[in-house]
Amino acid sequence: MQISPRLDESVHLVSYDSQWPLLFKNEAKQLIHALGTRAIQIEHIGSTAVPGLTSKPVIDILIGLLQMDSLEEVALAITELGFEDMGEAGIPGRRHLRKRCHIAVNVHVVQIDSNLWQNNILIRDYLRTHSEAAISYSRHKQTIISSGTNKLLAYSKQKTDFMQDLLRQAQNWAASK
Repeated sequence: MQISPRLDESVHLVSYDSQWPLLFKNEAKQLIHALGTRAIQIEHIGSTAVPGLTSKPVIDILIGLLQMDSLEEVALAITELGFEDMGEAGIPGRRHLRKRCHIAVNVHVVQIDSNLWQNNILIRDYLRTHSEAAISYSRHKQTIISSGTNKLLAYSKQKTDFMQDLLRQAQNWAASK
């Protein structure tokens, strides 16, 4: 699986910014306008969606499609909003688009009932309701950056085991509800 070298951008962390939910809402409005009924649901995910969590200053948006047969049409409409199409970017079943201007935004287009959809929402909701897990996640990310890792692919790779464990915790939490 080929990953574009353009994907491997520099990364840094910042403290939570209370403007991130508003930035998400503004971007989501533009996406809803461009996509119409093709997008079944749009969600704010990732660290910027968790109040208080240290994060890369990038708004992550998850778009759920009922059928992936409209994916090319959806990707084209998103690129017309100034996003760069990064293909799957190493994650089968997802289309990754990004915009880097006055704010940085990642859009992840997936099928709404897929594991990718469910796992992203589950981790977000778990971190929103479990402050000890959010603090641990913040510390883990800061440790990675402090070790000198400042490129996206290496940063993401160093988070893999932690994220798999976090997903297991979130799944156990969801199953116990």
